[in-house]
Amino acid sequence: MENQATQGEGEVFHLPPINSTTTVSQKNLSKRLQYESPPKHIQELQEAALKRVRAVKQEEKEKVSKNPAISEVIEQEYNSELIGQLRAAEAKERVNNIRYQFRVDKAQEINHLISQQPSAMEAVRLKCFLQPQNPGLTANATVYLNQRQRERCEAILEDEKGLTVTRS
Repeated sequence: MENQATQGEGEVFHLPPINSTTTVSQKNLSKRLQYESPPKHIQELQEAALKRVRAVKQEEKEKVSKNPAISEVIEQEYNSELIGQLRAAEAKERVNNIRYQFRVDKAQEINHLISQQPSAMEAVRLKCFLQPQNPGLTANATVYLNQRQRERCEAILEDEKGLTVTRS
């Protein structure tokens, strides 16, 4: 029985015996012993400990069932804790919604300011200073302009006479 271990649902496989001449590393030995059942006296001690734990739990249940006031107090404490957790979750959700709405409103306002500039050069300058944050992006993710857009903006900024883009 010492070289048997169970696997899955009742399947038993046999472990090869360890020879005294064979050197087994501590790691491999612990892996091997993990599948072996403990000695009989250890199993008896484990069963006795489980019986004691079950008896204590049963006594506690009997005490609670005999005294309904204790069970009511325990139930009220549990319910109040649960209600507190629900209220905290609702408050957190409200705060997150307010933050998200603020970011959306800020991005819309910046886009509106950029679109209302009298010239394209002023719009590009303002856009460079006030990057509208996309609400879907995280705070660390910054996506400004791709290479083509950057070249176009540089051309507009270098054009002092406004020949590249004119707004009417």
